[in-house]
Amino acid sequence: MKTLHIVDGESTGGTLRLAGFRKDSEILRWRDALYTGPVPASLTLRQLSRLRSRFWTKGKSATEFDKRDAALALHGRYENIVLWFGEHCVLCHLNLIQILSWFREQGVAAERLTWVRVHGGELRPEQIPSAFAGRPGPPAQGRPEPASRAPVRSDSTASGVSGETQWPIAAGESTASQNP
Repeated sequence: MKTLHIVDGESTGGTLRLAGFRKDSEILRWRDALYTGPVPASLTLRQLSRLRSRFWTKGKSATEFDKRDAALALHGRYENIVLWFGEHCVLCHLNLIQILSWFREQGVAAERLTWVRVHGGELRPEQIPSAFAGRPGPPAQGRPEPASRAPVRSDSTASGVSGETQWPIAAGESTASQNP
């Protein structure tokens, strides 16, 4: 069973690698701080990635995220997709919303996605297996949590990471979180 681990950045990716997660799976580092710079609505992932690349490289490159996006496009090779993004981090939430929006647009079943709600980079390699084992599995019935909304895409609804989360996405609204 092949697994794709999508992580917030280099630190988490390195910790997963040190914990041995590279042996039977792939690690994809997202690496985009969406809370700064341009994030206009109604762009495809490729268009937004090119814009963000020009922002981060000060106009020198539009292809900084091409490898990342190409690896994401190969999601069909994996039976499971694990998202490693902190539960209490705005940066992680923005990235997670972007990724969930894209998966929704691709018609990926929510049952293939699980969310490890910690920053893997804050854990020691020996703590990673228990964080991974403690992630919620596909539920018999998902219980919707409050919506988070961000200007990631104007025409999308990203529903659910297996476990307990559904996040509709609407353009022009700020990220919001409420307790059930």
